[in-house]
Amino acid sequence: MSSLAPALLGTFTLVASMIGLLGFQLAVSGGAPTRLALLPAGSGFVGTLVDVAAVAAALGLPDGAPDVARIGWVVFGEVCAIAAAVGAYCATGGTDPGTGAAYMGRAKRWYTSGGAFTAITTLVGLAAHFLG
Repeated sequence: MSSLAPALLGTFTLVASMIGLLGFQLAVSGGAPTRLALLPAGSGFVGTLVDVAAVAAALGLPDGAPDVARIGWVVFGEVCAIAAAVGAYCATGGTDPGTGAAYMGRAKRWYTSGGAFTAITTLVGLAAHFLG
């Protein structure tokens, strides 16, 4: 694992950077000023790194290869995290009946669903660490 760790770290950092760039572009296309668009970009970058670290810790990768039961529980937790993200995205949609304007822009909806995903993933990582 030690020879593979730098390659994985570089790959995950690249993916996190791309997600941060996507968050920046969504915020700018939603009408946010450039300086304020850096918040979703940074949050997307850090959230992706937190998610990867939480999953790695939940699987117990620093200690070696995980067993099948642990992989199953982590997959179940990630399916719950995806469901929470989809639920958050759908719950923040809709329009105001009086004005017809959307409650939240697309960037804020993605921002909220990313936060929900990261929160559940972090709980999965903590549960796996403490229940070990």
